[in-house]
Amino acid sequence: MKIINTAKNGQAVMVSKSFDELTDVEIKMAGTDIELKDDVEDFRLQYNKKGELLHVAAGQLKDDRKEATADYDVIDAMTLLFGKKGTKEVANAKKRYARTYGKKVTKAQIDAAKRVLA
Repeated sequence: MKIINTAKNGQAVMVSKSFDELTDVEIKMAGTDIELKDDVEDFRLQYNKKGELLHVAAGQLKDDRKEATADYDVIDAMTLLFGKKGTKEVANAKKRYARTYGKKVTKAQIDAAKRVLA
């Protein structure tokens, strides 16, 4: 565990922990970010000045994942987001994503990204 920031009363408000250091409550709070446990070095936890857990999120990617992320092309990402569904370009972009990350991109992920950009 690494304390990143503390409140005036001495309470740690921003903490970095490895997956092994997380408690059951913190794992539940992480939600879907916990799927990245093999890809990230640490998780960032945010507390209020009373010590109550507010937020858990995935932290920095491991070095091998950073390289894999760099290999995935921005054009492929844009093709997934704005390409016409069912075209060869979109299908190829999905295959490259699966090869790069070891899992398939889902329609829910694409729709969520489109909502963020809209």
